[in-house]
Amino acid sequence: MKKDYICPWCNRKFSKNVEYKGVVINPQTGTVGNGQGKGSANSTPVKCPQCLNLIPTWDREETKNAVGRKHIHIRR
Repeated sequence: MKKDYICPWCNRKFSKNVEYKGVVINPQTGTVGNGQGKGSANSTPVKCPQCLNLIPTWDREETKNAVGRKHIHIRR
């Protein structure tokens, strides 16, 4: 999927084709999850074409849980 980004260091606007890969649930059949759950997906790294710094593609959101998950990651 094509997404638009703005580099936080040099403020350049650019588009990048990114893919999100789900976790393989069953290795024998090769079925892939829907991107939900713990450790669910990986995304392609995004680099600024001008300054070559990596652009953050996830936001950390606190869950305020005392036990269990303390935070989750939200895709930008």
